[in-house]
Amino acid sequence: MQPANTHSSTLVRACRACANEKLVTVLDLGAQPAADHFPLASDPSRDPLWPLVVMLCESCGLAQLGHLSPDEELPRAVESATAIAHAEQMAGDVIDRLGLAPGATVHEYDSHHGGSWQPSLAKMGLAPSTDTADLVIDNHGMVHSEDFAAALATRLGDVAADGYFVMEFHHLLRLVENSQFDTIRHGHPVYLTVGVLQQALAQHDFQVVDVAEVNLYGGCVVLTAARAGDPSPRVA
Repeated sequence: MQPANTHSSTLVRACRACANEKLVTVLDLGAQPAADHFPLASDPSRDPLWPLVVMLCESCGLAQLGHLSPDEELPRAVESATAIAHAEQMAGDVIDRLGLAPGATVHEYDSHHGGSWQPSLAKMGLAPSTDTADLVIDNHGMVHSEDFAAALATRLGDVAADGYFVMEFHHLLRLVENSQFDTIRHGHPVYLTVGVLQQALAQHDFQVVDVAEVNLYGGCVVLTAARAGDPSPRVA
């Protein structure tokens, strides 16, 4: 029997990436409070609970929550020095690796995790753009989108003809290998792998040209995609 403070939630019936309806349950954590619910210490009410189930698409392999998440509440926190330092390092790395010159344009989709790359990229000469850009970044932003396919299409539509799409995400492989069950939470509808992204990107005529692992949040990947180019050996 579910606790009295468990809320109902809309069941997801089709994959967020490929719309296939063959979803299988791989982990059921029962009814859990939302990780981004921040009641005041003086609030006497019990935390509301929501179903927390991970499903796997049998067609494209995307791991995703089986229910829609409750509305997110922005955390009341100060951005950490670690996140700022990581952003500076990633900004320098992507400019060097892609050979972007001062004046190149950039558009970033980030999340309320913090750690935006945009300030560091601006210091290095890249110009912010609200239109198509030479560099489009998704910095842990897309994992917050219930409609993964639409979010990916929007971001790729912002990439200039010879531009790059770069995204950083927590890697499902590390989550599984290291039993990082506490990274599964409401508000993170999808859990990504390079293989799943290869398939999704190919639907938009993009290919993965480089990947790199970074030691953040227990194991993340920085993936680079473009419409053309020879993949780095690291992709395999």
